Amino acid sequence: MLRLKDKKSDLNFKGFHLLLIVSNFKDYQLAHFINIVAGLNFKKYDDFLFATNPENPRYYSWFHYNDEKYNVKYYLLENISNHTYLFSNLKKIDFLLFVKGSVPGSLISGLEQKLRGVRGITAVLRHEVSVLKDVQVFLDEMELHELEYVTKPMKKQVK
Repeated sequence: MLRLKDKKSDLNFKGFHLLLIVSNFKDYQLAHFINIVAGLNFKKYDDFLFATNPENPRYYSWFHYNDEKYNVKYYLLENISNHTYLFSNLKKIDFLLFVKGSVPGSLISGLEQKLRGVRGITAVLRHEVSVLKDVQVFLDEMELHELEYVTKPMKKQVK
């Protein structure tokens, strides 16, 4: 029974990949260098609110890029805000890079290698999304954030 539950939870995260980044860059600097070395086009949006404690909400820097050609979405987030970690079990990690879409492992490996070649990035580690604490709540909140700040404004522009 537990085995079925584990398989089901893995399905919830299918198509998500996560790279953990240790860097001395500020958020906008890291996004800039990722754009250059990986050929992405990260754009800064309103900070991401992830309120596990409603009395003390925390906002984390949030960048997004939608590669429409390959149907892949990229999310770059800070892991620390005002001395509070987005994921407290990743205290040595500065940034999280989520990749969402049906992408081959070679794309993730290539991205990983390109990032490792950037001065100012100390480490890049591949990590399982499913082991993050409160990850389903986090991904749901991130999807709502994307709808509010990326998808809806784009639909207004099209009208």
